[in-house]
Amino acid sequence: MINGISNTTTEPNFEQTYVSGCLEEGGSHISLILLRADLDAGQQTIYDEFLALGLDNTYFNVDNTECMLAFDRFTSSAITIDEETIIDYDTADPADKTKVDDFVTLVGTLTTV
Repeated sequence: MINGISNTTTEPNFEQTYVSGCLEEGGSHISLILLRADLDAGQQTIYDEFLALGLDNTYFNVDNTECMLAFDRFTSSAITIDEETIIDYDTADPADKTKVDDFVTLVGTLTTV
């Protein structure tokens, strides 16, 4: 399961996400701060496509994933307050599954760098 919370900030052009948890059940705990501006263009695309699944709602959950991650996002983008997006990984569209998988892989890659 991936659980996320998005909050707004008044700092212009700001996008940062703190991710923590396990990439696989029973795996080692990881923690990572993703500052979008520090990611390369390909990584930014992965980041953006994953977060777009959450529709810029305050709460974003992806159920039935192998990983157990939580994230806290701070963004200067508009957020729909107190709205929740829930995706069931098991029944999600294959393209959406790929976006989730790519994000988890990105987190894993940046954790081991």
